[in-house]
Amino acid sequence: MPLGSKPECVKCGTRETPLWHSTEAGNLCNTCLEEERNSGASSNAKTEEEDKAGSLKPTRRSTRITRYCNSKSVPHKIIPKGKGRRNLFKKTPVKAPTATATPITSNYVFYKGTYFQVGDIVSMQDVNGGIYYAQIRGLLTDQYCEKSAAVTWLLPTTAR
Repeated sequence: MPLGSKPECVKCGTRETPLWHSTEAGNLCNTCLEEERNSGASSNAKTEEEDKAGSLKPTRRSTRITRYCNSKSVPHKIIPKGKGRRNLFKKTPVKAPTATATPITSNYVFYKGTYFQVGDIVSMQDVNGGIYYAQIRGLLTDQYCEKSAAVTWLLPTTAR
C-alpha cells in the first residue's frame, strides 16, 4: 500500500506482507489467510464424512462485502489508494502566458508616409486648434507596431 497508514493483521499483528486480504473480521496477512484456508479444508473433509453419514451440509457464506450489505452490522474500513496508471498519461492544463509588452526603441520610424528621426522638430495641434512645437527625444515601437515618441516641448522665444 503506497499511501496512507499500513494495515495490521488481525490474527498475528504483522504489518509486512506481500499481499493483504480484507475479511469480515478485518485485514489478514497472506500467511494467516493460508493457514485459515488449510484449517478450513481439513474441517471440510470432516463435514463430507458427516454428510455421507446423513447430516445436512451447511451453506457456504461469502466473505466478500457487497455494497448493499448493512454497514451497521459489518464495519468496512476504506483504505485510500494511490493514483492509478491512467493518471501518468494525463497532463495538467497549462495557462497561456500573459502578453507582455516588448517595446523596441529606434532612431527613426516610418509613419504615414514620413520618416521621423530623433532630434527632429515637429509641430503638434491640440483639440482647440492651437499649434505647439516639440523636439523628438526618442522613438518607440511596441509589439503591435504602434509608434510612440518621447518629446521635449519647445517654448516660444518671441511673441507673435
